[in-house]
Amino acid sequence: MARHSPRITGARMARNPSFGARMDFRQGRSQLGTTCTFGVEIDGPGGTAGMLSGCICGSAEQLEEERQRLSSQSRGFVQRSEAVAARERELDSWAEDLDVDIERLDLGEEELLWSRGDAEAGLAEADQHMLEVTERATVLAQTEEDLSGQSADLEDLEAKATVGEAALAQEESNLLEERNLVEVEFQGAQLQREEAEQEALSTHWEFEDCGRQLDEAEREQWALSADQRLLEEIEAQVEPIRRRLAEREHGLQEEEEELRACEADCDEREARTLPEYQHSVQSLLAAESRQRELQSREEESSEQQQRLLQRQRHFGGEEIRLSGIEGALQRQSSLLGGTASSLTESIEDMRRKLARLRGSESDWAERERLQQLEVQLLEAQLLREPRADLEAACVLMS
Repeated sequence: MARHSPRITGARMARNPSFGARMDFRQGRSQLGTTCTFGVEIDGPGGTAGMLSGCICGSAEQLEEERQRLSSQSRGFVQRSEAVAARERELDSWAEDLDVDIERLDLGEEELLWSRGDAEAGLAEADQHMLEVTERATVLAQTEEDLSGQSADLEDLEAKATVGEAALAQEESNLLEERNLVEVEFQGAQLQREEAEQEALSTHWEFEDCGRQLDEAEREQWALSADQRLLEEIEAQVEPIRRRLAEREHGLQEEEEELRACEADCDEREARTLPEYQHSVQSLLAAESRQRELQSREEESSEQQQRLLQRQRHFGGEEIRLSGIEGALQRQSSLLGGTASSLTESIEDMRRKLARLRGSESDWAERERLQQLEVQLLEAQLLREPRADLEAACVLMS
C-alpha cells in the first residue's frame, strides 16, 4: 500500500487536529526510538582508539588481537543495528497498511464525538494516566542516559579486561537483559497509554490530548484491542447461548425420559385396556344393532299407534251410533211391546261387542305404553354405552 502524500496528510491534519498532533508525536517517537536503538553502540573508531590509548599494559600483539576482537564485535553491533532498522522499516510498512483502518477509526471518532458529555469523568483519569506516561517517559530517558553511562563504563572495562572475556560477556548479557527490561517497561507504558486513550475515545478534547502520543504501532494495537473487545463481546454472547443449549439439552433429556416413561405406561395401559376396548367395540356394535331394531320397532309402534287412533275414532263413531240406536230402540220399546225382548237381546249383544272392542282398545293402549317404555329404556342404555365406549377410546388414545 502506498504511503499517504503530504497533501493528503495535510488535509487530514486540517480535518482532524488530533491527527496532526499524533504525526508530530510519531516523528518525535521515531527519533526517540532511533536514539534508544543506537544509544548502546559502543564500538566505533573513537571507542576502539580510546580503549587502545587507555590500555597501559600488555604487548602490541595482545592489543592488536583485542582491537580485532572489538572490531568484530562492532561489526556484530552494526549488523544488529541494521536488523533493527530493517525491523523498523517492516513496522513502517505495517503501519502504512493500517492507514485504511485508521480512516475507519477516524469515522468512528467522529461518531463518538457525540458522546462527549458521558466521558468527562474519564478525561480526568486519562489526564492522570498521561501524566504517569510522561513520568515514565522521563524515567525511560533517564534510563537511556544511565545506559549511555554504562556503555562508557563498558568501554573502559573492555579496554582493561584483556583476560576476563567471560566476565565481559556476562556483563554484555546483563546489559542486554537490562535493555530488554527497559524495552518491556516502555512497551508497558505504551499499553497503559493505549488504555488511557481507550478510556477517552468519546470526547474530542481527549483525542487532542491523547492523539499527540499515538503512532502507527499504537493504532495497530488499538485495532487489535478493538478486535479483542469484539471477541470478548462475542464470547459473552456465546456463553449464555451455550448455557441455554446445555439447559435445553438437559430439558430434552428429561423430556425424553418422561416420554419413555409415558410410552411404557401407555404400552402397559394399552395392554390392559385393549380387551376392554374390544369389548366396548363389540358392545357398541350390539347397541347399534339394537338401536336399529328399536328404530324399526318404534316405527312399527308409531304405525300401530296410527291404526289404534283410527280404530279409536272408528270405535268412537260406532259408540255414538250405538248410543243413538240404543236411544232410538228405547224410544221404540215404549211404543212396541211384543218386540221388546228381541230388541233387548240385540242391544245386549251390541253392548258386549262394544265392551269387547273397548277391552281390545285398552289392551292395545297398554301394549303401546309398554313398548314406549321399552324404547325409552333402550335409548337410555344406548346413550350410556356410547359414552362409556368414548371414554374407553379416550383412555386408549391418551
